[in-house]
Amino acid sequence: MAVAAYILFATIDWNVPYPGALPFGPLWAGATVAIVGLWIATRHRASALHLVAMGAVAAMALTDVSYLATQGLRDLHLYLRAGQHFLDGSPVYLDRLFTQRPADLADYPFLYPPLTLPFFAALARLPTVVVDVGWFAASLAAAVATLRLFGLAWRWALLFLVWPPFFQGLQVGNVAVPLGLVFALAPWFGAGLVIAAVFKVYSGIAALWLVRERRLAQLAIGVAIVVVAGVVTLPFVGPQRWAEWWAGLGWFRDSQPLLADYLYGFGLPRYLPTFLALAIAGVVAVLAVRARGRDGLARLGLATAVASPSLYAHGLIV
Repeated sequence: MAVAAYILFATIDWNVPYPGALPFGPLWAGATVAIVGLWIATRHRASALHLVAMGAVAAMALTDVSYLATQGLRDLHLYLRAGQHFLDGSPVYLDRLFTQRPADLADYPFLYPPLTLPFFAALARLPTVVVDVGWFAASLAAAVATLRLFGLAWRWALLFLVWPPFFQGLQVGNVAVPLGLVFALAPWFGAGLVIAAVFKVYSGIAALWLVRERRLAQLAIGVAIVVVAGVVTLPFVGPQRWAEWWAGLGWFRDSQPLLADYLYGFGLPRYLPTFLALAIAGVVAVLAVRARGRDGLARLGLATAVASPSLYAHGLIV
């Protein structure tokens, strides 16, 4: 009852599937009662754990419905748009303050470093429908593989695709979904923890696990792959793009307080002074490094979320 009261209070101003529509709380309560009723009607025992789980599934499903009301594959299209700008020779990165939420959500700033541009440019040359279907299918496969590697049975792995971090990541086409698989593969391919930092710089915190576990060869391989990729792509992107990227990160950081709801997400810097957010992230990382084995890796996954300067649901996959 306490959990139910908390959920109803926390979501008192939520609506499904968009602001001003149906209130979340009553919908959630009704959906939970319906699921519990079906469970009991099939002569299953409903323990407290079962009730909490069924309430969680109902909440996840309603949250996913809200995601479906937003622009699909917008992050993927943002990547493709950056690739097309690169092909056209037009600006890719921010060169001024970003002060207004765009009508087309694929017009948000592109933040990944220039060595990723040739890849997204190659995708931009393909028919959009081919890229959309291929990216979604590959991300879905990556999500299932990630959950299986985390140790979930097939039925639970499929259920957890409804969990909002996975669902949102798939729905918007964010690179966080395939990076989740890279994280899950770390016990077998540790170099991936370094490579992941190319897309999400804060993901590099997880690479501390390689130092803690003395997998220095994997660390060196990861660094070498990133360096080689940077050198190979440099003739195509040029040093100027790297300067523009670095300046663009500064413009993005300065823009975040102006659009806090959209550019911070629910990252700590939205609620705390930067120095305090960094201090908390540092403490969590240090505590995580003290653990060994896969438990240490899991804790560093949490540390990457805490350290994220802009955090959205898909950032919680690790």
